[in-house]
Amino acid sequence: MARPIPSKVKAVLALIVLLMFMIPWAMDFRRADRNNDGTLDREEARLRPEVYKKFDVMDKNRDGRVHQTEIFVHKILDSQDVNDDAKLSRDEVKNRRLTKRFGEYDIDGDGFLDESELALALDH
Repeated sequence: MARPIPSKVKAVLALIVLLMFMIPWAMDFRRADRNNDGTLDREEARLRPEVYKKFDVMDKNRDGRVHQTEIFVHKILDSQDVNDDAKLSRDEVKNRRLTKRFGEYDIDGDGFLDESELALALDH
């Protein structure tokens, strides 16, 4: 009978997978950001098809630009939001830092991290 994988090991593996995905993606973001302003406009986003396809969803403030934080928030929600409610419960969070500081980032105290709270957490 196989032993179950401890939850800490699962969390570390999830973080490793997330980092393996995010680091190359951040480098690709820099290449696509032709004017080096830290955002992608719709034309620059064409170089990142996964961003271009969901540009309007990611552009939360509707300024015609997608900031790297907006993209990371979308990617985190897309990969960890099990019930697709556009927020993360403590049980859904796979990032150790977010888990450890969940209460600090849960500004409204509702027990969830929504998009704006995740954006603040990523900026810290």
